[in-house]
Amino acid sequence: MNNYQLKCEGKLLKAIIKYYKFYFFIFFFFFQPSIKAQILFSILLSDSADSKPVGLIEYNNAYYLFSNETNGNDFYTRIRIMDTLGNIVKDKCVKIENKAIATVPSYVSDSGIYLVGFSRDYGSYYEKCLFIKLNSNLEPIIFSESNDGVGFTYNMLTLEYGHSIFYCIDALNEYGIDRNIYMYKWDLSGNLIKSISFGSPEYSEYLFWMFKNYENDSIFLLAGGFYYSYPSSLKLVKIDTLLSSSLISEFPLGDFIYYNNLEYLTSNRLIYSGKYLAAPYNPRNDEMGVAILDRNFIEVRRILLGAPDTVDYPGYYHNFSSIDNRNFYCTFTKNQSFQSVFEPQLSWISICAIDTSLTLKWMKFYGGDANYGSWNVLSTHDGGCLVAATKYEWWNYSYQRDIVLIKIDSTGLITSNKYPFELHLNIHDAIVYPNPGREKLVIENGPQIAGARFVLYDMAGKPVVEALLNKTSTSLSTNQLSSGLYFWNIIYKGKVIESGKWVKE
Repeated sequence: MNNYQLKCEGKLLKAIIKYYKFYFFIFFFFFQPSIKAQILFSILLSDSADSKPVGLIEYNNAYYLFSNETNGNDFYTRIRIMDTLGNIVKDKCVKIENKAIATVPSYVSDSGIYLVGFSRDYGSYYEKCLFIKLNSNLEPIIFSESNDGVGFTYNMLTLEYGHSIFYCIDALNEYGIDRNIYMYKWDLSGNLIKSISFGSPEYSEYLFWMFKNYENDSIFLLAGGFYYSYPSSLKLVKIDTLLSSSLISEFPLGDFIYYNNLEYLTSNRLIYSGKYLAAPYNPRNDEMGVAILDRNFIEVRRILLGAPDTVDYPGYYHNFSSIDNRNFYCTFTKNQSFQSVFEPQLSWISICAIDTSLTLKWMKFYGGDANYGSWNVLSTHDGGCLVAATKYEWWNYSYQRDIVLIKIDSTGLITSNKYPFELHLNIHDAIVYPNPGREKLVIENGPQIAGARFVLYDMAGKPVVEALLNKTSTSLSTNQLSSGLYFWNIIYKGKVIESGKWVKE
């Protein structure tokens, strides 16, 4: 090969490299966002009877496992596995012949899925602790029951710790009189290692939360009712993993009552949540409270989520979640009815993000067209979160709730519109209530639109009430307005981002 040929081939090679560099740049620049984009969705799942979500797990960074209790003629658990694209890849009703069962997922490994709960013979009052292991096709391969029986079970919590499964409930005793706390320890082969019970014979005990204490090989329970009448102080119960000893001490945050979660943030900090009851109790003014505690469980700071004008309940099971301790996702039910979950009342699923200093980063409201209830929130490894909730449409004259799953990104966005079970869920940066109303209207909004302008118009299009939304809750007097129909806009950075109608009674 002569020098001329070498020069020609060198020029050709440079041209090819330059050509592919250009197209590689085009591909990388324009297509990289779609490669990294999260799959976001909201879906609705109906069953043959009333359902509520009780478990939510992400595993292998590729699948979500969720379960729901179904209350029909037969009481059973339904397990579904969904990939991160929103497709349900496996679906199974877990039943035992002639028994009513309720289980929650406790642990997922390569060998199977572990569930714990209770079983009850039809027509019987007594319930037994139940261990189930499912294979990869969601088929039961291990059934195991405890020998002892308790009365009606209320709350169930579970965790896996040191290749053992711990299952804790509060339930009536065998006489159906006193409500105690019971704890069971199983190995992964379905053998019941030990069980204990504790509580006062004078008062009922309530189980709220359970979490691992890695510092000294023990488990913490957050409970209420020990030696106290209602309203009880919260109690922290420390139990070693052998279930051989327990220590009960008073928990300081007594104004965060019910729906409590408590977990480690760092070795020196914990994060705690619950339903905050502000005095006076009439009218009801429930909000979701989140607090940072030191290692001695003393409050460092707190934030209240919700508004003083409505009843706001934290997610009933798991209401905050984080993976990397940078973003915490919280969920609560906005405009919760404290009388019944089957009330003909419009409500919202509220999801918000806070940082470790408890600064609210954003808050959004989903729904508002039916009676919704928030149950579980799970931070996901793609930076977003998955929320499990219920939807109740009372106008169908059926006491049946359906399951709602909401997958959002780190800004609260939902983008999907192509899945077979898709729910067209309304997403709001702000909501206006009560509607209809009389003396006032309230605008509640997330901090992401702070500084927006609210304008209320009469039928002729004339502005009659205006306000800047500098807080997350703004109350405006409407006493001066005559009865009738009004229109409103929320304008942010020159654009109308929310609009609607409002009726003055």
